[in-house]
Amino acid sequence: MSGAVLTAAVVGATAALVGLVLRRRGSQDAGLDLHGVPVHLEPADLGLSPSEWALVVFTDSECASCASTVRSAREKTAGRVALVEVDYRIRPDLHEKYRVDAVPMLLLVADDGTVDSWFVGPPTDHDLAEMVDRVPASEPVTPPPAVTE
Repeated sequence: MSGAVLTAAVVGATAALVGLVLRRRGSQDAGLDLHGVPVHLEPADLGLSPSEWALVVFTDSECASCASTVRSAREKTAGRVALVEVDYRIRPDLHEKYRVDAVPMLLLVADDGTVDSWFVGPPTDHDLAEMVDRVPASEPVTPPPAVTE
């Protein structure tokens, strides 16, 4: 291999590595994990009290799998944990704030706003049950108000 080709290969590999590191650092600085999923949500943004766990489902009313995901989540969470749907058509500001770019996105949010677990895409009943089972036992919950402008 000639010296120029070898130099170009090393420079290219270095640039790619630097880009990857900066991209990951940028995601973490923006409150996202390495998969691009929010790590913390503000309970007040969702109409939740600070001591309340919630299953937050980011959706888009134009998404067919989102509607079935919300129906399934409603069944699995009934009386166990608050369910909050954040529809892009109603609250694009929250989708932008939390950099949600894939729906449905389910986030199990602890009472301090920390994302405990997440799922992107239509979950199975088993996936939903596993998420809900992570919520500490407590008093029955009342549904939070709808997240609207």
